[in-house]
Amino acid sequence: MVSGIFDQNNLLGKALQVTSLRNDVINTNIANADTPGYKRKTVSFEDMFQQAVYAKNASAADIAKLTPTVQVADPGFSGRLDENNVDIEQEMTEMYKNALRNDVLVGGITSNQKRLALVYEIK
Repeated sequence: MVSGIFDQNNLLGKALQVTSLRNDVINTNIANADTPGYKRKTVSFEDMFQQAVYAKNASAADIAKLTPTVQVADPGFSGRLDENNVDIEQEMTEMYKNALRNDVLVGGITSNQKRLALVYEIK
């Protein structure tokens, strides 16, 4: 049971790193919303994570080694004359979704820490 909690905490910690990176990318997009030619960036991780989770021989250690990537979103698209493709409303929505993900992950780690505390109190 305890090793499962540690594995889960490692995975939750990795997911927290991704939400932190995503928050930085969103903030950069917002900061460059008026920069001519700037192209919006996104973080790619969930598809890799899902493939690794459903792989037959994947371990928590393998999944923890996954690295998120930052990529330009829709590099050829721009609905503006200055060739910038940042939409502030979209960025604010992404920021809100990312904050919710972060809250859920922190809640999971907190819950695991409480379970660990109970296991060690029972001794």
